[in-house]
Amino acid sequence: MSVSMRLQLLQLLHVQMLTSVTSTTPGGCWEQHPLLFVRIWYIIKYMSKIIFKINDPDQEKVYTESLKGSVDFFNSHRIVTTWPQKDVDKEYDTEAYMVFKSRIEEEWKQKENKFLNKIETLFNLKFDEPFEVYISNYGVGGCYNSPRKITINKQLPYNHVSNIKHEIIHLLIEPFIKEYNIDFNRKESIVEAILGVLESQD
Repeated sequence: MSVSMRLQLLQLLHVQMLTSVTSTTPGGCWEQHPLLFVRIWYIIKYMSKIIFKINDPDQEKVYTESLKGSVDFFNSHRIVTTWPQKDVDKEYDTEAYMVFKSRIEEEWKQKENKFLNKIETLFNLKFDEPFEVYISNYGVGGCYNSPRKITINKQLPYNHVSNIKHEIIHLLIEPFIKEYNIDFNRKESIVEAILGVLESQD
């Protein structure tokens, strides 16, 4: 989230606070819309660190094409995948993507459990730029591309919030993985170990 957008949200919050004071309705704006403050606060604090986006048909074509070279790897590691049945353009359902996006945004808000704050503490860093989570209908359950791109498959019945956390950890440890040439299975074990520790902390 840019500085200007943060300022706009803060200005909106300020206007609503003034409205609550001057409103002739008992209790003012906050009583009429009790979730307004919570939602604005959440956007300012957390949504600046993660942004959900929808793959358009062209992006879906590029994405699936990029994965075709890894089919043998997926099969050998028993990684579940989904692929276009016929034509991406004909299969593409904008409403289904939008419904999923709304749902995962809400799930992330409910189940994030201060994960981003914890991981900033663990790695002694601050996220200056947001992670971008792209929603696809194809490919693996979740994958990552440096520096901050994650793709999740809305078609697979996984815990997508956990998948996103998993992929964020991948992004953060990728330099270490590459430097020491750590294999796939060990890499996954490291990620799951870190995630398990973070999830166990209230």
